[in-house]
Amino acid sequence: MPHWSTTDYAITGKHEDISRLHSDFKRVIAIDRSANQDSSTFYSDASWLGYIVDELLPDVKNTEIDCRGTVSSISDTVQQLDETHSVVRISTETAWSACNELFDILTEKYHVNIKFYEEEPGSIIYRTNDSEGIFFPARYVMYTEHDRNDYNDFESLKEDFESYTGIKVDTFEDMEAVADEYEKDEDLCVYQIEIV
Repeated sequence: MPHWSTTDYAITGKHEDISRLHSDFKRVIAIDRSANQDSSTFYSDASWLGYIVDELLPDVKNTEIDCRGTVSSISDTVQQLDETHSVVRISTETAWSACNELFDILTEKYHVNIKFYEEEPGSIIYRTNDSEGIFFPARYVMYTEHDRNDYNDFESLKEDFESYTGIKVDTFEDMEAVADEYEKDEDLCVYQIEIV
């Protein structure tokens, strides 16, 4: 059984390119695949990424491109950023890690840019390529026994961490050491989101 990775994509570009990508994704996902009943595969799931490859990227259809997951959501509409540029948001759920190679090929076909945030807690993957934090500003994650919070900066994380533990820390490394000891009695994990 795989660990499941959730990846959120913010895809930007010229309005006509984003609109075309959005309508193509919606069209593929809307196709009735119920005749492909096989509970051991993704074939009956219209949102399977393999169908995105089959329908939108026929040139790479027979290559070994990873498509081991599904589109879990796509924005209902295209959001205009300015007079000529727009964004569409797509989320996927994939086995083990993001299928970014597929999305890299889509950037070439549609002439768009992609920012993503990937999270796979089982393998401790928290990463983004949004170095400016325009679409995915979070840089840290803290899990406590009953909660999960994202933080855009270390100072905000530090404040909540110290409030929760009662222990002062100066660096993220200090925080990790405290969390490792603290976790023996109670759930507490902190992660720094990797910029790739």
